[in-house]
Amino acid sequence: MQLSITRADKNHQSYIYQSGIINEVLYETKDRILIRQEAFDRREKDFARFYNVLVCDSYKSFNKILDVMSVETYDYTGFYTIIMTGIADNYTEIAGKMLEEFWLKNIVNVNVATYAKNDTEKAIMYTYFPFTPSHCGRVKPVVWGVLENGTFTTNGSIFPEKVNNLHRCNLTVGTFDFPPYMKLTPHGNGSYYYDGFEGIVTRVLGQRLNFSLILKTDDARWGWISEDGKNSTGIGGMVKNSACLRATTDLRVTLESTGTGINPPWMSLECLLRGEVNFTVGSFATTYAHYGFLTTTISYHATSLTMLIPPGRPYTPLETLFHPMKYIIWSCIGSIFIASAVLVAATQFTTPQRRAFIFGHGNHHPFINTINVFLGGCVSVTPRRNFARFLLMVWILMSLVIRSSYQGALFKILKENRNASAADTLSKMHKQGLKIYGVDSLKKYFTTEPYNKMYVPISAQELDDYRERSSSPDFDGVVVTPALNIAYLNEKHSNEHVQYRRAKEQVVTLYYCIFLRKYSYLMKPFDKELWKYVESGLINRWTSIFYNIKYLKEVERKSGLKPLTLDQLSGIFAAYAILLSLSFVVFLLEMLSRKLRFLAQLFNFLN
Repeated sequence: MQLSITRADKNHQSYIYQSGIINEVLYETKDRILIRQEAFDRREKDFARFYNVLVCDSYKSFNKILDVMSVETYDYTGFYTIIMTGIADNYTEIAGKMLEEFWLKNIVNVNVATYAKNDTEKAIMYTYFPFTPSHCGRVKPVVWGVLENGTFTTNGSIFPEKVNNLHRCNLTVGTFDFPPYMKLTPHGNGSYYYDGFEGIVTRVLGQRLNFSLILKTDDARWGWISEDGKNSTGIGGMVKNSACLRATTDLRVTLESTGTGINPPWMSLECLLRGEVNFTVGSFATTYAHYGFLTTTISYHATSLTMLIPPGRPYTPLETLFHPMKYIIWSCIGSIFIASAVLVAATQFTTPQRRAFIFGHGNHHPFINTINVFLGGCVSVTPRRNFARFLLMVWILMSLVIRSSYQGALFKILKENRNASAADTLSKMHKQGLKIYGVDSLKKYFTTEPYNKMYVPISAQELDDYRERSSSPDFDGVVVTPALNIAYLNEKHSNEHVQYRRAKEQVVTLYYCIFLRKYSYLMKPFDKELWKYVESGLINRWTSIFYNIKYLKEVERKSGLKPLTLDQLSGIFAAYAILLSLSFVVFLLEMLSRKLRFLAQLFNFLN
């Protein structure tokens, strides 16, 4: 622990007086804590100070310290004690102004210690509670402690909890309808019911911390956060600018007190997309790109960022005929027929006795009979010798096994309407020339060649349409989306026999959280509550309501018995037409062989 003491004074006399006070502090705390003492204009900017004591003799001196305060040198979620060493008649008013300045910076853990007006032996410590049953977002100084006659009495902890109960005050949430994360159902009068697993998180936070919700949404959804904040878009742009947010809060408080209303349509003309929300929720994942601009809560859920891929093109009718067996099996069958043809051709140069020993007596067309038996035909003349019979039985048995396996596999394929292999890896996507579609904020994950050229940014509205289209074989790309969304889509369309497939490769793991303004006072109460939900298993319970992880697996869609259609059998008809055409050509060549001697010799040799 390190305590930083920053001082400012208006003259040398005040400097001497402040030095005496600081010396007493140093003496009382020696060997217990590390103390860093510095003047307001001579501070090192190497770290953000968390525990702070600001010593000043007037409001003017206080402003000297305030003018140099920034998020780089002070942690706005830390603890601050302001010691007023000067005596002022309007000390209560000055304490209120100091507290107001800190509230404008969203600093809530602050106390102001000052002398009483008519009693320099008595010190009073003021603090404020921005949310109470009587006001929201206002600073009303309250006496929280008194030092008198060497005794310090306080109403509670020196730094009490101030935002663990917001007393039904309004917080503006930036979100949008994006199931299964967030489902917004209008209830009339501008109110909404928040559903989806992050909608439940939002509702429970509101119940536990006792605040009301005002919805702000944007068509750009997540949007893009620029470094300067001027070009930020979407919900992310709404949360960044704290100056606009404070103006919005002050205006809301004024309208509440006057009874005008809390959300007039002209309230955010200048801050429409900047600083309108207290926090954002709805599939927001923490990334390094947000560091320095926004504060995030703890991560309460994780899922992988992957890609929705199309199912692949349908097989052509002729491809369907070859699909039941792999390439190696077709190669083996083809090799066997080639070997048979070579054997038959080689026996033409041997004696008739040897040919009869291999093929059997009366078998004048051995190669044609080989094809005939393979296709299930009969042999008109059976061999009489054992060796020829053994070869025939082996060939019949092999043909029977292969033919039965082929017919069974072909029938199953015709019933299932299988598609060709999908592009389920980045290398296959690049090879097939597919585009990678996704929102602009996800482009940072595809910066390497050649995937940066494949990435096509799309709007948030187009994203929903592209995800639905990815289930079609005609879709010419893939869609970057969380795996959680794929499970939700498969469960949603489970009765429609529609299957959404994901790529084998994972882009990155997404850790979902809630976005807050930088150094927001809501971070600690939100983190405290979210830890409870995670550790108790409530998050897993809520997510299971809206999607089931089993729908991430590609399952076989079972359907009732359906008759085969002509379109499914068109490949068989095409093969029949091709073989019939080949037979007709052979028939014509046989007719010509009567007139052409070399054709007759060739056919006699083949037969």
